[in-house]
Amino acid sequence: MTATRTQAYRTTCVPGSLFEIPREYVGKRVEIVIKPTLENVPPRETLDIESQLNSIAKLKEGWFDGKGSAFNHDELKRLSDKFEQNFSSDIDLPYLYPTPDDSIRAEWTFKKYEVSLEIEIPSLNAYYHQLNIDTNEDVDAELELDKIDGWNELNGKLRKIHC
Repeated sequence: MTATRTQAYRTTCVPGSLFEIPREYVGKRVEIVIKPTLENVPPRETLDIESQLNSIAKLKEGWFDGKGSAFNHDELKRLSDKFEQNFSSDIDLPYLYPTPDDSIRAEWTFKKYEVSLEIEIPSLNAYYHQLNIDTNEDVDAELELDKIDGWNELNGKLRKIHC
């Protein structure tokens, strides 16, 4: 069963990053449709990895309904540096969101693809998921972003679908 929400969500921690899902949908597949507003979606041209991670670094212990650890500033700086050194400049930067399980979620939207990347902190092991929204075909991969091969694979996958 899929539930669709059309209400825009905001948070004072990191704009657009946290969603409240009604209890009856917990543990079920839920589709959340966000209607962007000027106040909850930063313009694409203002995205920069360092700024997004600096915002996430400001989160305090318990930032997600009493759960969610504060992120280690050095580990976020390491991730920022890895993006700067290894992410291809010809691909749009992602939106970054914290997760309550101490990961960073990167998201991209291309013409017919939704892509997410769950990055574990501090290991930089990542889970890549790509969905073709026209065909529902998906691609999954595990990437090691502490190694150049992981970044090369990420860049290659994104470059194939970048429009």
